[in-house]
Formats: sequence, C-alpha cells, structure tokens
Amino acid sequence: MQVAVGNDGKRWVVPDQTAELLRRRGVQTSPLEYTPYRGQSLDGKRLLVARYGGGGDLLFITGLVRELKRRWPGARIDVICDRKWHFIWSTNRDVQRYMAYRRRFTVEEIEEHDYLLIFEGLIEADPAPRGNVYDLFYERAGIDPATVPPENKRPHWTPAPGDAKKARRLLRELGVKDRPTVAVQWRSNSPIRTYPSRPLWQVCRELADAGCEVLILGRDREVPRWARGESIHRLAENDARIEVLAALVGMVDLLVGPDSFFTHLAAAVETPSVALYGPFTAESRVKYYPRCTTLEAKAECAPCFIHGHQPCPNAAVSSGACWASLPPGLIAETCLEVLNGGSERERREEHAQATA
Repeated sequence: MQVAVGNDGKRWVVPDQTAELLRRRGVQTSPLEYTPYRGQSLDGKRLLVARYGGGGDLLFITGLVRELKRRWPGARIDVICDRKWHFIWSTNRDVQRYMAYRRRFTVEEIEEHDYLLIFEGLIEADPAPRGNVYDLFYERAGIDPATVPPENKRPHWTPAPGDAKKARRLLRELGVKDRPTVAVQWRSNSPIRTYPSRPLWQVCRELADAGCEVLILGRDREVPRWARGESIHRLAENDARIEVLAALVGMVDLLVGPDSFFTHLAAAVETPSVALYGPFTAESRVKYYPRCTTLEAKAECAPCFIHGHQPCPNAAVSSGACWASLPPGLIAETCLEVLNGGSERERREEHAQATA
C-alpha cells in the first residue's frame, strides 16, 4: 500500500498497482508507514486487513479472520478489498467494517487502527509454495498454522437472504429439478490456470448426456455464446449478479472448476467439488477442503507456479500445456463418481495408473 499526495495536499492511501500508475503520471507516492500485525494480542485493539486480489484470495482470509476473533473476541477487525467482493464480508459477523480500494480514504483512517495486516503480493512472492496458502497467510499473521483448528483453514461465507432467494428463483426459472445439478466455472481469471474451452464443453455434454443439469458460470465476455444446449445453461454475470451466482453454488450437487473463486466458494458452502490443477499443485490450495476431489494434470513442466495473466510458455494457446494430459472423459467420469458417492482414493489411484 502506498500514500499519494493529492492536489488538495491530503495523503490518500492507494494499492500498489494504482500507485504505479500514478507515478507514471508524475504523482508523488511513498510507502505507507504502519505497525504490522505479527501475532500481537488484539484484546481491545483494532486491526485492518488488506488484500486487493480476487474473490478466491479474500476467501482465504475469512478463515484467518474467524481464528483471530476466536482468540481475541474483543478485537475489532476491518477489511479493505475491491468493491466487487464486498458481498464476501457483508454477512461476516467477524468483520465490523469493509472498505473499498476504489473509495478514496486517508492515512488518518488507516491510523485509526492499531495494526495493519497486508496480504498484497504475498502469494505472488512465493513462486514455489512451500505448503498450503492458508499456512502461508497464517505465517504472515505471526500464527503457527499447527495451532489452528482445521475448520479455520478453509473459507467461510453465507449468502445474504435476498441473494439466496434470487438464486432459488433462478433455478426455478431454468426448470432445474429432480436431476443432479452440476455448476461449472468456465474460466479462471488467469489463462494458464484455465482448462481449455472445447474439452470443457465436452465435459459438460457428457454430464448432460448422463442425466445432469449443467450450469456454466462466469463473466459474460468469458463464457462463449455457443456454450448452451439441452440441459446445459449459460449463466454469465450479465444474467445474474456475482452474489446470486455465488449463492447458487450452495444449492447445486457439485461444482467443477479450475483453481479459482467458485472452487474455493464451494468449500465455504460445503458443496462437493472437482477441482482441476496443473500449473499449481492441489496441495498448495485445497489441502484442507474435505469435500474437494482433485484432478492434477501431468507434464514435465508442471507445476510451474506461473501467476497472473502470463500465457503458458509451452503451449500454442494461453491455457497450460499440461492440460493435454487431463482428458475430458476422466473429468466427467470423476464428476459422476463423486455424485454417486465414489471413492476419492480409488479415483486418485486410477488417474496415477493412467498417467504413469
């Protein structure tokens, strides 16, 4: 986080990405001075937690916030994040206030807090994760991950009543009933972590042919218009707000997706999931999700731990080259196995033999 001095002479707090843009325009910026939180007692104290990243990154923090409140019930915890993800915190009783990065706030507002816990760049600065992202976040907070109960090494979220009502209405309008319902996240916000579109469409078709209703979730510009058919419904964020789509994930029988928001949200609402991993290891992300079944692509270059929007250097398209080792038939079979109560251990063994 940086401090930018405005034309009015006030010191405004901005995320690092914004500070870089401002510097290019000749605006003076400087590092924010603050007292970092590294495990100090929070009795009667105010803590500000900051992360600019996407919804998945913020879901990682919800377990930590719950753990802090468990240890120090009298603490006041506030959060700064992108306004789009405020719904993650709107029903969270552990957080008193949530602020938007895009809202201008001053250094004085930051100084109202005793400590600041910043997660900016933490994941990105760990190119080959030593362990799980939850452990990484706890270490940043000065907490030994071994002392944290398992339930606080997973996300926590509940939908607002109004959003849950809209999600139920949406399912009724689609005519989804009396059949297994599978939600599919079409893309990650990182192209290299995204399973290719055509093979994923084959997964959707095989699930529909097996008697499932398939709901394809994503942003409007990401989900192609052709991605719909009999028993396959395209639900982009233009059709329903992200809050409503998130509530819907808690009402389906299974969620399928890459290492991205809805996969982690499924863990929060206890929906079984099949998560697709290649550029990153499943161990580094979903180790503590008891209802998550993982499929990991195999390649000499995987895992590469490439972050952000960089394309895969070893593939003709932006999706990771490793995805070629993960056939759509295996994904569909795994989904049907999970829906039928199949064994994750048996699935792992079969996949290991198929890729040996």
